[in-house]
Amino acid sequence: MPWTLSAVVTALVQGEPVTGALTALASLTLTASAAQAGCGRLLANAGERVALDLRARVTRHTLCLPLADVRARGAGDLGARIIHDTGQVRVALESGMVHLPAAAFGVIAVLAALAYLDPQLTLVALATFVLVGVPLAGVLARTRRVATARMKALGRLNQRLHSCLQTLTLVKTCRYEATATAAVGLASADYGHVSAAASRLQAAIGPLVGLAQQAAMVALTVTAAHRIGEGTLSPKTFGTCFFLLLCLASPLTVLVLGAGQLRAGQAARDRLDELLSLPVEAEVPRQPGFVRRARVPSGDGVAFRQVTFAHPDSGPVLRELSFTVPAVGLSLLVGPSGAGKSTVFALITRLLLADHGDIEVLGEEVGSWRLSQLRRRVAHVDQQAVLWEGTVRDNLRMGGDPHPSDDQLWDALDTVELRGTVERFPQGLDAPLGSGRPLSGGQCQRLSMARAAHRRRSLPVRRTDVTTGRLRRTAGTGSREPLGLDPSGAHGHPSAPLRTGSGPCHRDPPCTDCGHRPSAAAQPVRFVGGSTRGAAPTTHAS
Repeated sequence: MPWTLSAVVTALVQGEPVTGALTALASLTLTASAAQAGCGRLLANAGERVALDLRARVTRHTLCLPLADVRARGAGDLGARIIHDTGQVRVALESGMVHLPAAAFGVIAVLAALAYLDPQLTLVALATFVLVGVPLAGVLARTRRVATARMKALGRLNQRLHSCLQTLTLVKTCRYEATATAAVGLASADYGHVSAAASRLQAAIGPLVGLAQQAAMVALTVTAAHRIGEGTLSPKTFGTCFFLLLCLASPLTVLVLGAGQLRAGQAARDRLDELLSLPVEAEVPRQPGFVRRARVPSGDGVAFRQVTFAHPDSGPVLRELSFTVPAVGLSLLVGPSGAGKSTVFALITRLLLADHGDIEVLGEEVGSWRLSQLRRRVAHVDQQAVLWEGTVRDNLRMGGDPHPSDDQLWDALDTVELRGTVERFPQGLDAPLGSGRPLSGGQCQRLSMARAAHRRRSLPVRRTDVTTGRLRRTAGTGSREPLGLDPSGAHGHPSAPLRTGSGPCHRDPPCTDCGHRPSAAAQPVRFVGGSTRGAAPTTHAS
């Protein structure tokens, strides 16, 4: 293009036709623009695919992290890393693959053309750019640090907003909207302050490049005027050099902006690397001193022997706890709130790892089980009604047969007396749950139990952890037992439902949860016992 422009200038000076030269110049301009747009589109699509793969990898890794690590970082920070940081890496990737190479090639080409035309003018322009553009180095040096602070502030804002939305019912009933808004506002202001600093840095790049270009143009013009007066430089060469200097501003601005995006992308990559460096749950943990033992036939479903566990930076939750759970029957674990009943279940499923002691499941050391096999053998009904963001069908088949028949699912709903409710939904089993879910709190609890009931035929251990607080007694029975958890193993497999509770013990046996009384609170956690078919159920008095 510079040489074509030179031909146009020569034709005008000599009074020759310029149509051909102008046509060639226009064609070159359009061709270069189309090529750059097409290249940018192709590489941008490639960058988007890479970012999608990275987001999937980080998500998969996050979901496989130990529960303690996930809770320590919070949903807000993890969400910011998975969504925002991967997006920032994509921007940096696109910049590094598309904009930076093109801009660098443009700068090198312009400087090479200038050096070919007149090395002296090239040195003058380059020296002026370097001297005036020194502040750009400071801007780029701060970009990565400010980008890291911005990502952390976004994580805190996401966490605060997630917390408010998760507890929105409590916020509304306590008339806490103003305080919650103020808390989110503080996190938002912090993020806005850091974002403003990043925006100021980016906004300074354009003016600094423009200032350097103007200073270079002044220096080049003064030098060229002096040399033209001496007769050592032709006006044609000066005009071409001046045009090339004008062409240098655009690629140089893109180069500096791309370098800033690359620095921000490196900060995002560091945060993702930190997350990806965390160890995931091992299929078979290899703790110091761990010795895999052969499976010993046993009539126990679960056995704890001198088990001690403590959360980091806190005292022991369990201290030398020992008990056995029969492989068949209904067993109760009682104790005051905070005594460690839920921790016992987390140890059984290896959501947590014991500090000392031995834990066996079906006669095999819990550390000898492959994680996938262990958890497939435990049905989990938590204290809170936890539903998957999907349909009723999706929630019922979680962890079990991926393609159950409709009759099997309706039977599970029948077990917890929820069939009539689901049948009234227009979509039936395919009714969406989650945001704006059509189920009440108690119905969500029943659906969680229906999920466990659906898996009952193949599960030796079922966990129910203070789950029935929202459920009313079943009409005509006076109890909560007909919720699909048959303690007798009548479906062809030994079954050991292990249940806990901490509420007042005022229910008629057989009870699905049992709480603490002064006599039960003497020990932090106490195994009460089990009931089997044909035997009287264990009560608090016994």
